[in-house]
Amino acid sequence: MSELPKIIVSAQILDGNLGDGWTDNYEAALALAKFTQDIWAKDVSGFQADFEFCVDVQENTSGVAREVTVHTDDWQQAQAIESALTNPSEIWIRFCESDVAGQFFDN
Repeated sequence: MSELPKIIVSAQILDGNLGDGWTDNYEAALALAKFTQDIWAKDVSGFQADFEFCVDVQENTSGVAREVTVHTDDWQQAQAIESALTNPSEIWIRFCESDVAGQFFDN
């Protein structure tokens, strides 16, 4: 039996980019990272590969975060995976509307 190819999907979240209104920006950013990884895991469930999701959360940082990247030796496969991933902007909207994010709203 052949081993599945290892594919790493990486992204970055800067907690200062979350804006105001959170009880703890860093903890909210960590929750967003997990939320993102869970969505992406579903997005790629049809691919025959071993996926690792690395969402780097930077504390007390704002600015331009690194783009989402797919690390694999097969560029066509990388493109297909990138196309399958839910856009981070869409994930942000879903996150803000979720019960998960509600835990971190500053009431």
